[in-house]
Amino acid sequence: MTKAVGYIQVSTQGQVRDGYSLSHQQDEITCYCADNGMEMVQI
Repeated sequence: MTKAVGYIQVSTQGQVRDGYSLSHQQDEITCYCADNGMEMVQI
């Protein structure tokens, strides 16, 4: 199984306002790894 490390950041207030928050990014990364057979080792 491929191991993965996720990286999240929000660099503008617009990203926060438009719903692309840190928790949303973490959820998306976690789902991507699960869907693609990757083991998330750290975010």
